[in-house]
Order: sequence, then C-alpha cells, then structure tokens
Amino acid sequence: MIRDHLSHGGNTRLIAAASGFPESRILDFSANINPFGPPAWLSEAIEEGMSRIAFYPDPEATKARNAASLKFSTPAERFLFADGADSLLFALPGALKADACVLPVPTYSGCRRAIRHAGIREIALPLLSEEGFSMDSSRFVASLRETLEGRGRASGGQAGSAGRRQGDAKAKRMIVFLGAPNNPAGGMLPFSLIEDMAGEFSSHVFVIDESFLELTLSGQSLIGTEIANIVVARSLTKAWAVPGARVGFIYAHPEICAAVRADIPAWPVSSFAEAIAKRALGDADFLGRTVPALMAEEAVFSMALSELRGFKVFRSGANFLLLDAGDDARGALIAESLLRTGIAVRRFSPGEGLSDRYIRLAVRSRGENRRFIEALKTILESERPR
Repeated sequence: MIRDHLSHGGNTRLIAAASGFPESRILDFSANINPFGPPAWLSEAIEEGMSRIAFYPDPEATKARNAASLKFSTPAERFLFADGADSLLFALPGALKADACVLPVPTYSGCRRAIRHAGIREIALPLLSEEGFSMDSSRFVASLRETLEGRGRASGGQAGSAGRRQGDAKAKRMIVFLGAPNNPAGGMLPFSLIEDMAGEFSSHVFVIDESFLELTLSGQSLIGTEIANIVVARSLTKAWAVPGARVGFIYAHPEICAAVRADIPAWPVSSFAEAIAKRALGDADFLGRTVPALMAEEAVFSMALSELRGFKVFRSGANFLLLDAGDDARGALIAESLLRTGIAVRRFSPGEGLSDRYIRLAVRSRGENRRFIEALKTILESERPR
C-alpha cells in the first residue's frame, strides 16, 4: 500500500487490495467513526435529499446554516458548509492569503496538504513523545509564542527532528492550525489560552479543528466565540457515522466565511448532505446516548492494550488511540501481520512526524475491539523465543 504524508485512514479499496480480503470482510481500525451509528433518521434524510434530486442544491446550504445557528445560538452568517471539514481546511490558507502556516507535528495530514497546495511557508512545531505529544506543555506554548512574535525559526525537513532551518522573516499573517483534540495523539490547548493568544496576536488566524470534539466527553467548544481571528472547523460525518455523506462546516467571522466561500465550488454541499447536516444539528439525543458508551469502550480497550507486552498507549480523549510499538521494525511487522488477517490500522510516514513504530487505532465496538486484541496477542506470541 502506498503511504506518504497525504495518506488517510478508511480507504477500504486500497486496504482490500493490499490484504487480499474483500472490502466487506475488512475490519477497519484506520478510520475513527462512531461505531454506534448511523442514526435512525438517516433514511429519512436520504429521502429528503432524493426529493430534491431534480434541482440544483442550495449553494449556500441555508437550511444547514440555520440549523447550526439554532443549535449554537449564533448568527447563521458565521457558518459555512462544504463537502467535509477537510475541504474547508484545504481552502483556508489560500483564501486568507496567509504568508505562513504554523502547525504542531504530528497533526492531521490534511493541514499539511492544504499548506503545500497553497505554496506557502510551513512552520512545524514538534510535539514530543516524552511529553505525551501534548500541546499543553510549557515548551510547546513557548515555541508557539516565539513563532507568533517572529522570534521562532521554522523547522523544515523531518518534522520532530532538528531538520534544516528556514529563515526568520516575520510573516504578516500566519494561520495556526490546532486540533481539539489533536489527531493522531490527542490533547489540546486550553480554549482560554487560545482566546488569549488570538486576542494578543490579532493579525494571525487561529484555526481550531474540532472534528473529533463531539466524540469526547468535553462539553467545551470555541463555537460562539466573538474573537474575529478564530476559525472553528467541524466534521459532521465522524460522530454521526456517515463519512460517505461528506459534510462539515466552519464557524468564523462573516468576512472569513465570505473569503473562503469565494475559493470553494459553486455547489459545495449536495442535497443529501445538507439534509443530513440539518438532522444532525437538530438531534439532541444520539450523541448523548452513544458517546458515553463509546468512551467506556475506549477505557476498556486502552487498558487491554496497555497490558500487552512492549507497547506504550497514548490516549487521545476521543475515539482513537496511538500505540508506540517500541521500534520501527516491530511496528511495521505488527501492522503488516494484522493486515494479513483483514485488520487495518493507520500507519504513518516520516513526513507526518511519526515513523513506523507508531500505529493509530480507532475505538470500535466491544466485539471488534476484542477481535483486535486476540489477533494482536497471536502476533505477539510469534515474538517469543522458541
């Protein structure tokens, strides 16, 4: 299977080709989707989309924006919908005419894809394994502040190492990408700190990716902030288990929404996706029932993994875990051995800031998680001296 810094989990076609199993038999731990979905109303939303199939979709996704406005008690013009949060993250650097983008490494690979597409300077701030890949560390916060003040030095080459150094030219407008929680290792900066930094560095834009926030037990969000240079990105497919629908949104100042709107397609959301978004944003029950159960599974799964020999488990606070297998050869062997049994995990390339020793896992249902543990135990048995 081809792996590079643009890779993403959930490509079951490629997984099937690499494993020799049909897609229907793949147990996919590489994509982090709510295992308790999709919701019961999905068929009704699809029927609503079908009723509009003979018409072009609403280019402004008005019903979805109004549903978001009602849910978050904030004006509809502060929301912009598109075919996934990824599309909006991809458009932001060019639409906002940024001079540079700052991102923690490792983080979501789509941010780096967006930066490279825009052809602007990347400033990578490494997260360290010995700090649990935490952004909420004094070292990371200090390096972020130095960068925003124009005193930092952008790290090129391999993220997470010294790499080659780029120049110190101060960017007039930077975009700072921050996950909340960060993917793939979890953790986030306190929202009060983000708001303070955004207020202090008002010429820069802080993009907070909350795509997994609904799959945590946190009740906090930056949606609703009045700070003009904060953008919040949300996915509506992971928590609701409808990744094929492709729908997400940003919450931002209306001027930012307008700038991004000018840089995305004329019809960014299908009639089906808008109907699904409207239902999801109006559903006050589904996540309240499923997320606590999912986080209970996460606790059981992470404990079982931590009891296995030779692994370090990084808990994200959401529905995914990062495993450190100890060295690259062992990590690669385990991932490849799992694939031969029809189980896929998320692997990384050096360009993403992680090597083969690291494996990201989704938290799935109790039975699927047990099947994973049993398969991993079988592989570990082969490591024992004969």
